[in-house]
Amino acid sequence: MKFIDICLLMKRIYLIRHGQSTANVDNRVYFKTFDHRIPLTELGHSQAQAVGVELAKKLEGRKVDVIISPYRRTQQTWREIKKSINSKQISSFEENPNLREQEHKIFTDEMEASLKKAEQEKFGLFWYRFKNAESIADVYQRVGGVINHLRLRSMNQELNEDVVIVAHEITIRCIMMILQ
Repeated sequence: MKFIDICLLMKRIYLIRHGQSTANVDNRVYFKTFDHRIPLTELGHSQAQAVGVELAKKLEGRKVDVIISPYRRTQQTWREIKKSINSKQISSFEENPNLREQEHKIFTDEMEASLKKAEQEKFGLFWYRFKNAESIADVYQRVGGVINHLRLRSMNQELNEDVVIVAHEITIRCIMMILQ
C-alpha cells in the first residue's frame, strides 16, 4: 500500500488506496459479503498506520481537507491514518459516495465469475459493463464530478493546500486519468 500525490490548481492531492482487505486475500469473500461491508485484514490495518506516519511527515503540520469513500475498508484505513495526524490539521472531512468502488455484479460462484471476467477482458476492461453493474467508464464519469467539485472549491479558495482522498484502486486510477 502506498499513496500518490498529484497537484491540482496548486493543491497537493494525496491519493490513498485502502489497506489490504479480506477480499484481497480471498476473492470468495465477495460471494458472501456485500462489497461495502468488506473489512481490512490485520495487515491492512498495519499498512494504513504506516501510511499515516508517512503522510503526517509530508503534511508538516499543514491543514488538510479529507474525502473518503463510505466503504468499511476505506473508513478503517482513514481511522488508522488519522491516528498520526493532529486533529487540528483536519479542516474538513467528507464521505463521498462517488468515490466508492466500481460496482460489480454480485456473483454466486467462482465459475460464473470466471466466465464473466473472460467476457469483460474480451470486450475491453474500460468499457465493459456487467449486468446491473458499472463499467470503469462509469466510474470515470462519477469521479469526474468529484474532481470538478474540488476544482471549484479551489478556485473559490475554499480548499486547503493539501487534500487527502482515501478510495479504491479503480477509483484512484480514474482520478489519475482525469488529472493528467
